[in-house]
Amino acid sequence: MRERLNRRISAPGDAQVFLDLPELGVIPLDETAVPRQLSNGLHPKSPAPALRAWKSDGPELATWKRKPSMVAECARTTLTSILLPTEDGNGPQVIVITSPCPGDGKTTVACNLSIAVAEIGRKVLLIEGDLRRPRLNTVFGVGNNWGLSDVLRADDPLEEVSVAKLVRETEVSGLYLLPGGSCGVTPSNLFYSPRMAALLKRLRAEFDMILMDAPPMIHLADARVLGHLSDGVVLVIRSGQTTTESALSVCQRFAEDGTRVLGTILNSWDPKTAGGYGYGGYANYHASASK
Repeated sequence: MRERLNRRISAPGDAQVFLDLPELGVIPLDETAVPRQLSNGLHPKSPAPALRAWKSDGPELATWKRKPSMVAECARTTLTSILLPTEDGNGPQVIVITSPCPGDGKTTVACNLSIAVAEIGRKVLLIEGDLRRPRLNTVFGVGNNWGLSDVLRADDPLEEVSVAKLVRETEVSGLYLLPGGSCGVTPSNLFYSPRMAALLKRLRAEFDMILMDAPPMIHLADARVLGHLSDGVVLVIRSGQTTTESALSVCQRFAEDGTRVLGTILNSWDPKTAGGYGYGGYANYHASASK
């Protein structure tokens, strides 16, 4: 009875069954970020030290800061699924990453995937598409006084603007960031602008891959607008939290828009519940390797 009443996607393979979409990867629950921050003796109301600890040990940068971890390895495996060429022989270049609801971990997934792309020697750009609640500038420790919203509201021709003025380098070699900027209008209005399409065309010529961290789909049209300008959308699903109804609703909207959904990523899955999946040995290996 409990299994029938539980309408949440919890285990690897669930999304593929319910949504009829490829499962691109599974990102395990990151249990190290919060304990590390607490063990440093940082007070939660102390913003500057907490920011330094979050930037250093947060789950968003696990693929960079904790290379032997399960989170990092699973992010790289997920990237392999995304990079595999399609029937026409080409892989997607511009990808929108979104989720059904807030708190599903789309930003964490977007950051780790972009780091994994940079690790294989490709030039990657991560774009802050969530202009209402921008976080990428905090994660990578850059300012947000100028960014995507400012580029879209400017009048100068994009062809005449150098890439160095459009994006910012991060500490991760090969990874560049376009933060949200000082948005003062409705984000979806900016995305509808022809300048957004022109900007992506300009950036396609400069980067091997572009990942856009879009807002959650619930009540917002931003991800749908951005998805229409991309080569495909990746849907992040949080294990034990995302319901089948919300995920199906998102997929239906993208289908109505004619937007291709590349697949799903199951985020924050607890390997301890793996049963026969056999992740236990890998967890022990990564735990010993990180010491």
